[in-house]
Amino acid sequence: MNTLQKKQKLIEEAEKLTDSDFIEYLLRLIELESDPGATNIYPLSEMEKKAIDKAEADIKAGDVLTEK
Repeated sequence: MNTLQKKQKLIEEAEKLTDSDFIEYLLRLIELESDPGATNIYPLSEMEKKAIDKAEADIKAGDVLTEK
């Protein structure tokens, strides 16, 4: 399947979508793809942000496991 065929398939499948959250997610992905300055591709939940903050704090505190 070439790029043109994939685009057409994407359009056909998008027309069938009914889940507004999924449609919003796809639209965000497409908008981010067309914005060369975009850096936040995946919006994180509060729980994910807290987990990242905790992991970064653990790293700074030296609380990590090494291969040794």
